Amino acid sequence: MTLADLRVVTYHHSRHSPHAGYDGLARYAGAALRARPLSRRLVPKRVMSLLAGGVLAYDWESLATELRAGADLLTRRGCTYHVLYAENTYRYLGLLEGFRRNRIVATFHLPMWAHHAAVRSEHHLRRLSAVICVGSTQMDYFTGVVGAERTFLVPHGVDVEHFRPPDDFAARDAERYLFVGEHLRDFATLRAALNRIAAALPHMRCVALTGNREVSRYDTDAAVLRRPDVPEAELLRLYRNTALLLLPLVDAVASNTILEALACGLPIITTDVGAIRDYVTPECAVLVAPGDAAALATAAIELLNDAPRRQAMALAARRQALTFAWPEIVRQLRAVYAAVA
Repeated sequence: MTLADLRVVTYHHSRHSPHAGYDGLARYAGAALRARPLSRRLVPKRVMSLLAGGVLAYDWESLATELRAGADLLTRRGCTYHVLYAENTYRYLGLLEGFRRNRIVATFHLPMWAHHAAVRSEHHLRRLSAVICVGSTQMDYFTGVVGAERTFLVPHGVDVEHFRPPDDFAARDAERYLFVGEHLRDFATLRAALNRIAAALPHMRCVALTGNREVSRYDTDAAVLRRPDVPEAELLRLYRNTALLLLPLVDAVASNTILEALACGLPIITTDVGAIRDYVTPECAVLVAPGDAAALATAAIELLNDAPRRQAMALAARRQALTFAWPEIVRQLRAVYAAVA
């Protein structure tokens, strides 16, 4: 198939910056289909809950987007409809699977325990022509639901033109390191690690881009500078100008933060959970065991004291990011679309 035959059913999470998120795919492939939420007076909350049918994040925008995609599908033949965030915006479109030779594929993003909590139905999943997983940890489950021949692993992508490293590594602020986000972050381990880092390197500062107030207790001694809701330009500046990313996680499949940091050539210290190893290598990231604050702090202290190693990791991070550039991901997705067309 050609990209002219692709219709992208999109959605943008409010917590993502404009150039972040899986919906970045829509800028590189196909026509994007998205609708404004339906009026809550037209579809009352009780009715919306019934329509969600076990897909907990399915809401007024989800329904409006599926209605728009369905109306579009009824007018076309031989197209592929790719639902980018199937946990949010896929519930009924599968009823039209195969109509006039149109196909429906969907990408899922959550760790499986979170998926089972958010999507409590499987019958609508079985209607899909293909499921696209963004992490190897999702494959077994979806293979069991739709079959191995309809389950594909294609990584999440990143905008490597927007997220770029600085021209000069030496221009980075060697006394500041970065923490970003809230979703699936391990704040208990972060707090314990920050205490250890502050004791060993009192001149270092962690810039925490998060709305989570669990790190606020450090504000009094300035060990942590908490910055909620920064604009994207400021986020990009910090990716490019701090020494490393410290990101303890509870779980993960694909992480926008890790992909963006890689693209900006930022060395990473994170937790060895979920599908993280699908995205990083030992050359660009240090992985520590879940909940091990001592190991997290030790890795950060050693790396903050080693500028040559940080520079080598920065170069490796950018190389790694290029393998996830959106044009490369689109190339892999086209093989999936062709397989089900």
